[in-house]
Amino acid sequence: MINGEVAAALTIDFYGYTAMIQNPGTQYIIPQGATVINGDPIAMANGTWNRGAALAFIAWVLSPDGQKIWLDRNINRLPANPKVIETPDGAQRPDLRSVYQQTLSLRGINFSDEEALSYELAIQVYYDGAFVDPSSFKQAWTLLVAKLLRDKAITRDQFEELASKYIGSPLEFTDPVTGRKVVFTKDTAQRINSLLLRDQSLIDKYRASIARAAEDRYQALIKILSR
Repeated sequence: MINGEVAAALTIDFYGYTAMIQNPGTQYIIPQGATVINGDPIAMANGTWNRGAALAFIAWVLSPDGQKIWLDRNINRLPANPKVIETPDGAQRPDLRSVYQQTLSLRGINFSDEEALSYELAIQVYYDGAFVDPSSFKQAWTLLVAKLLRDKAITRDQFEELASKYIGSPLEFTDPVTGRKVVFTKDTAQRINSLLLRDQSLIDKYRASIARAAEDRYQALIKILSR
């Protein structure tokens, strides 16, 4: 844009590469430093009736011939088998070859499935309650962005402060089990997660309580921005 503002958002890499093909004005940027590279798994079903055929299919999928499907310009995924990059089909995608070479120098981060599972369900409930259910979320965010970009009524620092306080910071809400006010921290999420796994009837109660607290916070932001 003329004023130097650009739109940016998180996305999975192959969505980004596809967007670059469809719109040359789009650029997918791999974050510098630590990042996440997570291959999609393939496995044989336990108790399969035809073990030999299943293993043969997996071997084909992981072969250069099977991996060529990712080179399609409508897919644009990095292959799991590097040998496909050296095939004639791979030679037709120097863009993916360049990206593949770049990923080799990236530093991964330690990821714990056990830790992630310890709060996964609670995070899902929190996201729905804080961002999906409240009717005022879209209004609050739209108004905040308009105040910065359209009206020039607030500075970038003010925008960041308001966005952090009323949208991005961990939400305080009333725990429907204890009746106490709690902040949605990692420890809180893990405690709630264990409760939800034991009694899924609590899911709607936590979601509703989180949504009420989020709605109050968004309404407070709207009131500030409407002055």
